[in-house]
Amino acid sequence: MINSPVDDVTPIDDDRKEKLYIQFTVYFISATKERQANSFRYQMLSKGSKTMLQYWQTNGCQWADLQNVAVRLFSMATSNAMFERNFSTMGFIHSKLRNSLSAKTVEKFVFVKSNMGAL
Repeated sequence: MINSPVDDVTPIDDDRKEKLYIQFTVYFISATKERQANSFRYQMLSKGSKTMLQYWQTNGCQWADLQNVAVRLFSMATSNAMFERNFSTMGFIHSKLRNSLSAKTVEKFVFVKSNMGAL
């Protein structure tokens, strides 16, 4: 998380890493205290009433740089559909009739087939 970019423009340098690490340390201490106290915010997260994204959007303001990274991280959509499509394509390309293809050749064919629309 410390090495992830804040945006597509800002470079990752040691000063930024140190700033994020300091903010993460302060956040971790605060989160540990809330968990031990079983605070209302902690209860909402543990019950699932509030998602991690919602937490960082509303409660992460005191760790601004860390908040930017966390919001980007928790905003990502996760799906296995792309992997399933590529696996299916690989099965189609590397069939019983084409089992002598090298792994590198199969990889290239899958790349071309998966990216045909973009090419």
